[in-house]
Amino acid sequence: MLTVITYSIIDPPVAICSGDSALIYGAYRNAAGTYYDSLITTAGRDSVHSTALIVNPIYSNTTPDETICDGDSVMIFGTCQKTDGTYYDSSITANGCDSITTTTLIVNLTYNITDPTVSICSGDSALIYGAFRAIAGIYYNSLTTIDGCDSVHSTILIVDSVYSISDPEVSICDGDTALIYVAYRTAAGTYYNSLTTVAGCDSVHSTVLTIKPTYSISDPAIAICSGYSTLIYGTYRTTAGTYYDSLTKVDGCDSIHLTVLSINPNPSKPTIIQNGNTLSSTTANSCSAISASLSVTISSIREYESIYGLKIYPNPNTGEFNIVMNITQAENLELKIVSNLGQVLFKEKLRRFKGIYEKQLDLNKYPVGIYNLLLINKKGVINKQIIIIEQLAE
Repeated sequence: MLTVITYSIIDPPVAICSGDSALIYGAYRNAAGTYYDSLITTAGRDSVHSTALIVNPIYSNTTPDETICDGDSVMIFGTCQKTDGTYYDSSITANGCDSITTTTLIVNLTYNITDPTVSICSGDSALIYGAFRAIAGIYYNSLTTIDGCDSVHSTILIVDSVYSISDPEVSICDGDTALIYVAYRTAAGTYYNSLTTVAGCDSVHSTVLTIKPTYSISDPAIAICSGYSTLIYGTYRTTAGTYYDSLTKVDGCDSIHLTVLSINPNPSKPTIIQNGNTLSSTTANSCSAISASLSVTISSIREYESIYGLKIYPNPNTGEFNIVMNITQAENLELKIVSNLGQVLFKEKLRRFKGIYEKQLDLNKYPVGIYNLLLINKKGVINKQIIIIEQLAE
């Protein structure tokens, strides 16, 4: 009888993790089970080897998602994370296989929203995020999104200036007008004009209007005799009436002077009576009239001599005559020739004068009549009459 001896050898089991493989009897195996290998011994007998392949499981665990807001962070598997994505953590089981835990990090957005700029005028206010604001600056309002994150709104408040501008003062003369802010003004006071700047705010201009007085001055009335003239405001006048002269004050306004000129009538022609060497006639209202011609034979004329030896020659005359005097001691003197109405026809002042004074005068432009020569010194007045007559026709 033939007896066949075979060998059945159980090799140690092999353990792998799911997903791995093991080289068993010349082939890579990844499925759990018993694997065999038949060999021949040196004696030609079968030698069957067997081994068990154990496939240990690996674990993949998913934990709940983590949610944060942009800018925040969260601890995931021992590390602070702030970027959205899937994170893994690998550990080893008792069998030496992986145990993988995963989690997803969701990063929700936060919002920084710049709202339109708000502009107001100085002194006004604007309702910004539930509150009235009057100061220029940046204002914020923090809201919460449906994900629980911040939504920050911001806006800029601009406060535009308002202006109060004092324009130069305006001065006018009483009775005039001034164009102030598109209207003619005549009353003194402060006037205003409200304009709008390019930013839409007020620009208030103001100016003060001053009224300077004008003057109407009535000078003393003047009376002259018919046929005479008088100097009124730089012009010789012969006609009765009211005359005006407009002057300008230092402030540029008018000062109106006026005077009334009246003409006194001359009396009827007088009769000249000769009584020896004396001629006489009558006058009225300080006026004179020329009488009819009277032939008079003059043998000689003796001039009156004062203490100054004052002489007027010829006298009577036709308007041309000489004045001569001898001043023996230096003194201040004044010479005047005036009409019966007080009109000054000639005036000269002598300062510390000493010596012979001689002056030739021509009063032809004045009417015939009697005029007074006044010599004035510190002691008084010496008066001599000058008689101007018509020149007789040859």
